[in-house]
Amino acid sequence: MQRHPLYWLPNALTCLRCFMAGFVAWSIIAIARQEAHMLAFTSEADLPLAAKEAHAAVIVEFRRFWGMIGFVVFALSAITDWLDGFLAREWDATSRFGRLLDPIADKMIVGLPLLAIAASSDWSFAITLPAAIIVFRDVLITVLRFSGFDASAMTVTFLAKIKTFAEMIVIAIFFVLLAMLGPDYVLRDELTAFWLITLWLVAALSAYTGIKYLIAIANPPKPVAEEA
Repeated sequence: MQRHPLYWLPNALTCLRCFMAGFVAWSIIAIARQEAHMLAFTSEADLPLAAKEAHAAVIVEFRRFWGMIGFVVFALSAITDWLDGFLAREWDATSRFGRLLDPIADKMIVGLPLLAIAASSDWSFAITLPAAIIVFRDVLITVLRFSGFDASAMTVTFLAKIKTFAEMIVIAIFFVLLAMLGPDYVLRDELTAFWLITLWLVAALSAYTGIKYLIAIANPPKPVAEEA
């Protein structure tokens, strides 16, 4: 059977998603570092009010520009998450490399931005703990899958797919809120609380699906005895 001329594209998209995950994380940290640097400069330097306001406007534009770029790249990476699998099935272009790399890329596109958000918050407990729960769960389940623990019990459930979608929504909302920050760097308390509650709910869902996987491994279904 002749291979599709673009048989390499699904794996290329998966590799691209790994680079996109790194870029999204970098954009979050770059914004935080640049803002911290400029805020330290304006607070220490003896500048007139007009100059400080000008620096504040520069910070806002920098954040909005790179925040928008980060959001677009993140959205594209989420699309490739579906597209590479779809193309691989349609073109019968599945491969061992793709099966190995695809779950890693999926975890990177969620885990790296969440860790970057936690780092940019100076590892705030309210953000770091749920982010750590999500990342730990994803890494643990991926390692167990690669280790060959009862693959039949480790099939991806609908709830796990909802979990992954919810994680991506949380990161997308973060970029939206980032663009809404003004020169005073303060969001309305309701918006901040909404995002944190959403993050914690997603972390709880992530932990729940992880526990279900572990229970399924510990209690594999018994084989049905054949009748004589």
